[in-house]
Amino acid sequence: MMRSFGLLEDGRSIEAITLGEPSGLQLEVLTYGAILRRLSYPVLGVRRDFILHFDRLEQYVRRLQSFAADLEAAGLTVAALAQQRSAGRAVRFALRQAFALLVGAPLAACGFLIHGVPYALVVVALAWIPHTAEEEATDKMAAGLVLYPLFWCLEGWLLWHYGGAVALAVFIALLVPAGFVALSWRARIARVGREVRGLARALREPGVLARLRGERDQLLQELKELALLSDALSRGNSEMTR
Repeated sequence: MMRSFGLLEDGRSIEAITLGEPSGLQLEVLTYGAILRRLSYPVLGVRRDFILHFDRLEQYVRRLQSFAADLEAAGLTVAALAQQRSAGRAVRFALRQAFALLVGAPLAACGFLIHGVPYALVVVALAWIPHTAEEEATDKMAAGLVLYPLFWCLEGWLLWHYGGAVALAVFIALLVPAGFVALSWRARIARVGREVRGLARALREPGVLARLRGERDQLLQELKELALLSDALSRGNSEMTR
């Protein structure tokens, strides 16, 4: 289908050509520079313009990033939004975490002593090695494969030299489990800190949880709509290529 779109200053006519089926994907192209003016497809009985929705997708990504930053600032996670908060629940959580931290503290301290120096040196090495964001994980692994065994050998030799075979055997026995416990202990501390920030924010701003839950629901609904549009565009492309 062709229709008149307008006139240039020199009097030349610009036509708009529509390609496609009324019940499927349609393209509208201008004869002036072959400009793609419109790309649309019916979704749930309403014809939607996909060109406009490219901007909508960018806006959605920006809103999602803002929502994630707000969650982080509040010390919350998406999973935490689904939980009901109360004083009793907070007390039980605090007691469980305090007990776990207390029990794991001695072994975690051993892990920090054993692995602390090579970990710090890996961080220093990464700061000195030029790398991109994509190369950081590879460089960290390479530095760790060199520095960790080197310092484990050095620590083992020192313990054997000054403490004898028993000290060396204890060191070898604690080498792996102490490292895992130290990582778990550190992650638990971070979680407790996040929960404390979230509780403080909820007490300071009583409506913050309801607001964030509303934003979450809006983002989920918009994501479903964008998925419908994407699926419609995919089906429309398939029809055009048949």
